[in-house]
Amino acid sequence: MTIGRAVKSLRKRLGKNQMQLAEMMGCQRNTISRYELGSFPPGPIVLMRLLQIAKSEGVGETDETATIMRELKAHYAQGHIGGGKDVEETISLMNPVLAEIQRADPIMVTLPEQKRQDFGFRQFVPAVAHVIEACDTVDQSVTDFLHLWAAHSKNESAAQYFREAVGFLRGQLWGKNSR
Repeated sequence: MTIGRAVKSLRKRLGKNQMQLAEMMGCQRNTISRYELGSFPPGPIVLMRLLQIAKSEGVGETDETATIMRELKAHYAQGHIGGGKDVEETISLMNPVLAEIQRADPIMVTLPEQKRQDFGFRQFVPAVAHVIEACDTVDQSVTDFLHLWAAHSKNESAAQYFREAVGFLRGQLWGKNSR
């Protein structure tokens, strides 16, 4: 089963339409559509959130959840996620971050509608909320990174540099050499 088919089948098993699942996921309806069509693969955080929703809605082991887990194991094997001794422990370690996504909703409602609908902001606000809650200090480099983003976010070349920087950091922090 493809991941796109698994997302669609899981959505139907939950008895949700695309808009309802998008609201549960904190994204736009067209994002769910793109996942289902296979034109945009869900990342590891999205996959973990899908498993979390399936579990909270009482969906047990199914072909859909097995496919999602297979994708997560592939991300783990490639070093895109890590922190635990295996993918199951990594998912467990990520549960507080996934909970932050839900707790960030009160912040999101204060933003203009356009920003509330933006997928980037829907991922950014929970991450910031988690940093504020979980960290005693924030390194200056994080602030510098945000200032650079604010100054250059409209430049597609700069956006690509930021994506490459994140890929490098993931590799260094979650790579097989650091396990």
